[in-house]
Amino acid sequence: MAFSSPPRWPLERLADAEFQIPEDERNLYRDPPARGVVRVRLLSARVARPARPFEVHAVHVPLGSKHGWRKVDTFRGVYGRLARHSDMPRILCGDFNEPRTETVQGFESWAGKNHWSRQDPKKWSDAVEKVFVGLVRFDLVDVFRYLHGERIVDLWSVVVHGRVRRRYDHLLASRALVPHRADYLHDLDGLNLSDHTPAVVEFAL
Repeated sequence: MAFSSPPRWPLERLADAEFQIPEDERNLYRDPPARGVVRVRLLSARVARPARPFEVHAVHVPLGSKHGWRKVDTFRGVYGRLARHSDMPRILCGDFNEPRTETVQGFESWAGKNHWSRQDPKKWSDAVEKVFVGLVRFDLVDVFRYLHGERIVDLWSVVVHGRVRRRYDHLLASRALVPHRADYLHDLDGLNLSDHTPAVVEFAL
């Protein structure tokens, strides 16, 4: 596909994120098997907005039921990349394949709910919680929770096994970006563009 005009704001790709698999995890299942340093499925770029640049980080977290501890590696790699204070506003978005269930007070991850996570459910849940909760202190907040409050339990982005609704698609952002809209576009579900519902988030810059 050819584009007749340049992008609105230039993008600068940032270095890939990596994760060092600990020695004591060499026997935890990963598909495909991995040792040492692994590359995290995180695409990062700096957006050269003239008034104020910002960063965008897009991730796809693998399914734990199929890829086992690669899912945990991804969460820990994302946290390792973003768990720092930044003068530049940031956005993290993508398919997290978590949580399993969600309430107004919090969520329950898949830790202990599939064969691979049972190998060390605490380590699994800690990795998920660090991204969903731990990144808040580095000014990355769940925009959907921030804007919808108690309605969060009514939101969903994927239907599992044809009946179970789950919110797997997320966007975390710096408060300086002033998010004012976050919706899942269920009107588009019937177009079969994806097995996930598209999301739209707007910022009042």
